[in-house]
Amino acid sequence: MGQYKKYVDEKGAYFKSSYNQQGDNAAVTGVSWNDAQGFISWLNNKEGGSHYSLPTEAQWEYSARAGTTTEYSFGDDSSLLGDYAWYEGNMKGYYAHIVGQKKPNPWGLYDMHGNVWEWVEDWYDSNYYSSSPPPKIS
Repeated sequence: MGQYKKYVDEKGAYFKSSYNQQGDNAAVTGVSWNDAQGFISWLNNKEGGSHYSLPTEAQWEYSARAGTTTEYSFGDDSSLLGDYAWYEGNMKGYYAHIVGQKKPNPWGLYDMHGNVWEWVEDWYDSNYYSSSPPPKIS
């Protein structure tokens, strides 16, 4: 959220503060896909390049699964979900939590289960994994 607020201050972008009350280290919420794209463009311009983009759905899914084939990246035991994710069963209020408070997936990525919905570059396609190798993540 801290990065996004800098973008809002500089560009006058949309930001609903009532959705985002957890501080600069929480995920930003309540922004559109176009808002996310605007932020990415701004960040790339700030850093002089094309370093950032939204992942494709396949890239996000591949990263979230972290090479596993189980229901969750940590296995099939849903009773462990609270160790890895904020979700309806353990959250207090409908807001984003500070990132990195739960356990990471096997690749060290945090908040891949729960916390907030993520925007991706494209949309879900059920043929991603049956018709092609895993996507390249750069």
